[in-house]
Amino acid sequence: MAKSSFAALAAVSVVFVLACEQAPTSADLLKPPDLRAAVMMVNDNIRLPVTRTLNNPCKPGVPIDLTGTQHRIRQIRDTDGSGNISPGDHIKVHREEALKGTDSEGVRYTATDVLNFEGRVQSSPFTNSHVQRVISSTGVDNFLVRTDLTINSNGVVTVDLHSDKCVG
Repeated sequence: MAKSSFAALAAVSVVFVLACEQAPTSADLLKPPDLRAAVMMVNDNIRLPVTRTLNNPCKPGVPIDLTGTQHRIRQIRDTDGSGNISPGDHIKVHREEALKGTDSEGVRYTATDVLNFEGRVQSSPFTNSHVQRVISSTGVDNFLVRTDLTINSNGVVTVDLHSDKCVG
């Protein structure tokens, strides 16, 4: 009788342990990981459609509608595991952009650009500026577009475009 009691107790223990160790549900599998757990690497390689309206400083009041694609390869090393871009993080970006468009007077424009950037975010906010050439089919109304990319202390990225320099 002692042997059968021990066997029954062992069987109940196994059933109890198995019942407590449930397999993860689909909801558990969809939960995001704890972003504060460790250093993270974020990599992406994407192509985006781009639609942009610029003001031409060579022809005030004549907007240019540009469309095309942007190909971006990005790598971010999140050193504090916060999930946000913050001081100490390492950023590497390669971006190619090819845009074409026409202004309201029928002048055609192209804006092609390659940007390579690599560096460590030193402080917050962090700002990086880049200049892109916009070339007209007439060769007269060419201008520069400056892009200011800012990352604030919460990791929020903002982009400001300035088309403010006519270069003929």
